Amino acid sequence: MDDSKFFIVGANGQLGTALRQQYPNAKFADVGELDITNRESVDAYDWSDITHVLNAAAYTNVDNAETTEGRVAAWNVNASAVANLAGACTKYDMTLVHISTDYVFDGTRELHAEDEPFSPLGVYAQTKAAGDIVASLIPKHYILRTSWVIGSGPNFVRSIYGLGKRNISPNVVADQFGRLTFTSELVRAIDFLLQ
Repeated sequence: MDDSKFFIVGANGQLGTALRQQYPNAKFADVGELDITNRESVDAYDWSDITHVLNAAAYTNVDNAETTEGRVAAWNVNASAVANLAGACTKYDMTLVHISTDYVFDGTRELHAEDEPFSPLGVYAQTKAAGDIVASLIPKHYILRTSWVIGSGPNFVRSIYGLGKRNISPNVVADQFGRLTFTSELVRAIDFLLQ
């Protein structure tokens, strides 16, 4: 598969970094070149040579999404931007690989099914569910749902490790359970789908 025809959105995040390592010829742009939250920016971008858009961009600050500013940012990145990308993918016959989260469910089931109805609880979860709905409506798409993404860069594991190295006892919630999604494994799954 010709990775020079791939475009990575969110290329500087944990997953985006891993995708760039897997697909070294892929294209990507920073927000100055392409603002995915701005429809005019997406419409003006030259998509003519792209076959696959790998959307690793997300607003992931769950707690901050409940604030006034965070709510706006979460909706812009997790829903509106996906709609903009979906429009471009439909117009240019590209495949959208969209990364989502298990937060689109309420956590009452131990295992989730692909056809399980959404039941998002907070703003972050609601915005991700909205993005999933938009992504699912375009002709060519994959939606991968993750939890607790761990890769290069800042993440929960590194934060706790850093606190421990400084002999700081962190206060964290004790009522949440998650399964780590390593970026290396997520990239392997994406590559499998694309092959």
